[in-house]
Amino acid sequence: MASDSRSCTLLWSALCLLPTGQALRAQAPFAISQGAAPGAGPHTEYAIMRPDAATRKQWSIEHEHLPVFKKGQSSTPDLPLAASVPVAMDLFSDLTIEPSLWNQGVCGSCWIFACTAMLEVAMSHHYGIKDLLSVQYVLSNFHLASPGQSLNGCDGAFPGVFAKIYNATGLAVPWRNAHAEYLDGAVRTAYCTKTLIDPATINSATNFGIGQLSFAQINSAAPQDQVIRDIKDALNQGQAVGFVYATLFLDVPNPDGSETRGFFDFWNNQPEAELWIDPKAGSASSWEDGWGSHMATIMGYDESDSDPAKHYWVLQNSWGTRANRPNDRFRMPMRMNYGSTNYQFHVLTLTMTPATPKVPTVTVSTSLVNPTVGQYLELEAKVTGNPPFSYQWRRDGADISGATSALYVIPYLSTTDGGHPYDVVVTNGSGSDTAPAVTFTVGGQQLLANTGFEQGDNGAWQWRSTLPSASHPNPIWSMSPGAGPHLGSTYAILSGWAGNLSQGTEAGSLEQLVTLPAAGGSVWLSYWLRQYTSGTQLTLDTPSATLSMQVLGASGNLLRTLKTYTNQQVDHFLWTRDTFDLSDFAGQTIRVRAQWNQAALNGSASALTPIARWDLDDFALTWVPAQAVNEAASLDLNGDGLVSPLDLLSFAKYYGTTDPKATFSGGTTVGDADLAILLAGMAGR
Repeated sequence: MASDSRSCTLLWSALCLLPTGQALRAQAPFAISQGAAPGAGPHTEYAIMRPDAATRKQWSIEHEHLPVFKKGQSSTPDLPLAASVPVAMDLFSDLTIEPSLWNQGVCGSCWIFACTAMLEVAMSHHYGIKDLLSVQYVLSNFHLASPGQSLNGCDGAFPGVFAKIYNATGLAVPWRNAHAEYLDGAVRTAYCTKTLIDPATINSATNFGIGQLSFAQINSAAPQDQVIRDIKDALNQGQAVGFVYATLFLDVPNPDGSETRGFFDFWNNQPEAELWIDPKAGSASSWEDGWGSHMATIMGYDESDSDPAKHYWVLQNSWGTRANRPNDRFRMPMRMNYGSTNYQFHVLTLTMTPATPKVPTVTVSTSLVNPTVGQYLELEAKVTGNPPFSYQWRRDGADISGATSALYVIPYLSTTDGGHPYDVVVTNGSGSDTAPAVTFTVGGQQLLANTGFEQGDNGAWQWRSTLPSASHPNPIWSMSPGAGPHLGSTYAILSGWAGNLSQGTEAGSLEQLVTLPAAGGSVWLSYWLRQYTSGTQLTLDTPSATLSMQVLGASGNLLRTLKTYTNQQVDHFLWTRDTFDLSDFAGQTIRVRAQWNQAALNGSASALTPIARWDLDDFALTWVPAQAVNEAASLDLNGDGLVSPLDLLSFAKYYGTTDPKATFSGGTTVGDADLAILLAGMAGR
């Protein structure tokens, strides 16, 4: 199952096969489709690691070189062993994970989730530090473990890589830090070659200092009783045990017509109280037939039953929750074949220097200086003190429900969001502090109707397609909140249809007619975009699908193409906002149009051409009167009380950065759109 070394292929049926690329590189995380809601794209779960033969050999060598865990070898020096060994115990009280969030998605990052659970237990049990740690921080910093290489943490890795990354950064970052939430696993795309989250965007100012992190192995080749004692010793010393196992995951048909059931069948159909018996034995060739590798965390055990065959380990997984797995856990019998080459057991050792307790102090920063209607606003708590912190954002002095992270986001500003004081109360074990309130005014006037499609197909947007209406429904989709839209419950989906692509090229558009004010000021168009690409074979050299954002005249003549996206691009796999200045069209009646085109299949309905899907939501066509621009004090960048050419000199040092002092347009990078606002402000003066 070879693939181009520059890309990752995703079947529309959700089988993700990552590239081999390097000699010692894991194959893809391997995901099984569990069905999809209409218009929601492929829904994938249960990503596992599929290392090639060379990688499996390398992981085995690294495992053999780890020191062997011995009784009394603890995460902290001189920690005494328990006076007596209990018949049942677990370390779940040392975890802060939320099972529904603890889901690796389509990314083969089980090794990060399992090791993070081990790290959380070590920090909580031995240092009294209890907080949900960021998995995304490790994925985004994966390059630190392999300098100069383009490997991706979603390809899977040996647990020792986890230690390399943490020892390189020296920081453990809370999940609730700004931009530290897990996002890589949510992407169902044909590009899996790099993280989607730049590590520089993750706020690591709030962190726990890591002194040294290392792993030891439990000798699984020892007699069964000895292996059980070693795992129990580790658990009773407050050390969770990482369990790497290779097994049959998919059901495999037998010559007699029966099926050999894989681990997925057990996970989907058995309750958490059921034991998973030893995995099926297999040969090297088995890796091409439903086999793979996975890592979970042994968190406890139970020997209370009089029958030793019913004694078990309890493990934390990283596949999220389902009806029969409300805690994302499973059980294994203690009495099993530990000598199998399919098993590896790891123990994490950690040293930290706890900080002196200190009451937090907090201020609030804002991502926009002069917010306007339709923009995306972030309020971020800047905290000093000792984590872990808890956060509670407030508006007008009243708690905002669910706003309990370092970052509070208003995804789509309206004028009613302005004029209110926003603050945040931050608490740690030493006390609490309330940030000085931030108040802002939301300027501008929204010119479009039904901007987020929440009113359904009310006639504001016109759509057309070359597809037969019976096979291609209205592109405005209503979904349950959180199932796909950027905001609310409705969004627009522009996409080709595989069953019709053998007929020829497909195309379609979504547009709205609007008249722009003639008075002085500025006009800004923004929207949120996300794209999925699927297909059994992806050729990056030739784009197969495009989406063009256009401005047309009232009669349909093309005035400007703002931007053209292709299925080759990797910067819109998460919801991303783009902004354009349309001020030079003031006083005109225009059409704002999204035009998509999908190339035909290569003469077959077998989906040899990638099929792209474009999701659009939360448009804003905002008119900002000249007076609102001119009186923006923030344009006075040099602080001399005037908006003048001298501010251009100050602006130059911000150009190309993400400094909020000069991101007047609300974009992510200071650029030409911000320069236009500054020049408009100077002209107004």
